[in-house]
Parts: sequence; C-alpha cells; structure tokens
Amino acid sequence: MDKSVLQKATLDNDEPCAAWMFKAIANMTKTSPKSCEDIVQWLVTRLNSTKSPTVKKKCLNIIRSVATHGDPEFARQIIRQSEEIKKNASTYTRFDYVLLCLLCVSHFLFFLAPKFVYSFLCAGFKIFSKSNF
Repeated sequence: MDKSVLQKATLDNDEPCAAWMFKAIANMTKTSPKSCEDIVQWLVTRLNSTKSPTVKKKCLNIIRSVATHGDPEFARQIIRQSEEIKKNASTYTRFDYVLLCLLCVSHFLFFLAPKFVYSFLCAGFKIFSKSNF
C-alpha cells in the first residue's frame, strides 16, 4: 500500500482530489485483499482522527469512488466499517448547508424555472384566448 497517494489525496486544503488519485487508490485495492483491508483501515482512521470537514469530505469521496471502481473486497470491508463511516458522514458544517441551498436555488433557476414559466405562460395564453373580451 502506497500511503503517499492516500496522504496527498486527503490533504487539508481546498484543492479537490485529482482523478488520477482515485484511480491509483482503486488500483491499489486490486492487488490483494490485505491491501483492501489496510486502505479501509487507513481511511477510517483518518476520518476519525481529524476534525477538518475538508479532510472528512475527501475521505468520504475516496471511499465512494473506490467502492464503486475498486475491488469488491474493498466494498465488503467498507460495509463492515459502516457504523464508523456513518458517524462521520453526518458531520457537515454550516458552510456546506449554504452551498447546498445555493446549488438547489441555482438548479431551480437554470433548469426548472424556465419550464415552469413557459408552462405558466402557455396556460395563461390558453385562458386569455378563451375569454370573451
């Protein structure tokens, strides 16, 4: 297991984890079942030992990505550690909630609002055209 890739992927900075790191960690899980166990243990320890929401988010993103693209044994090990992961997955900061609200509002404004306005205008046009003015 190459801990340097795991350490780089979970640094406490605002830079996102590079895609090649996700692939490298997923490939590390395919070497042996022991490496899967070591990587899971390292990620769960990192998740529990830090108070930084950035590091927690990065660890959870790595777990999600590697469970999908890595060895199936990794996913089994994650299931065994699910209680520890659930504890940390529910810790979001106020800033994350603000970002989530902004994403929801922007999604509504750019994707749903034009359809809503269009259907509203069409309905209004139908009502107006049927009136006896």
